[in-house]
Amino acid sequence: SSVLEVSNNGQDFTTDGVTFEAKSLVKIMSVEPSVGMLTSGVEVTVTLEDAIEVSGSLVCRFGSEDIAAVLKDDHKGLSCRQPVNMVAESVDLILLDSRVQISTAGEFVYVPTSVVESIVPSRGPIDGGTPITLIGSDFSSQSGAQLVCRIGSGTSEGRVISNSKAVCSSPSSGSLGP
Repeated sequence: SSVLEVSNNGQDFTTDGVTFEAKSLVKIMSVEPSVGMLTSGVEVTVTLEDAIEVSGSLVCRFGSEDIAAVLKDDHKGLSCRQPVNMVAESVDLILLDSRVQISTAGEFVYVPTSVVESIVPSRGPIDGGTPITLIGSDFSSQSGAQLVCRIGSGTSEGRVISNSKAVCSSPSSGSLGP
């Protein structure tokens, strides 16, 4: 800590003894998930390089939106709920303690909700592996976005071809049904 004093003439300083403490910003190592839908409100976990001590209210700031955060027991991570956003965009995610920035910036990407209008083919063998072309809108190929298809209780990773086209393989499952 250092004492902060003020002068109006550059010569005569106050003697109030107010202290100012300068601290290094803690580095954000990861943000999981780092991509969220505009309206999802998903819980986000932030992992830090070093443990932190908090003196006031801990907040995650997504762009300009502040959301209360919960510090993990080890003080090297925290969780906060992603706020709703109206625009598909990438925003800085920083941490604040009593409205003071305490971290470097991480990245969080908002993506729109995908819409599937049709699929080709609409049926395949029960043992899976059928490539399925999805036609629709707002399939995101932004960094960190992950397309996953769920058919019944089975899932498979997909691949975005364009904003309006994606491909998945049907998962193997005996419970898919008609």
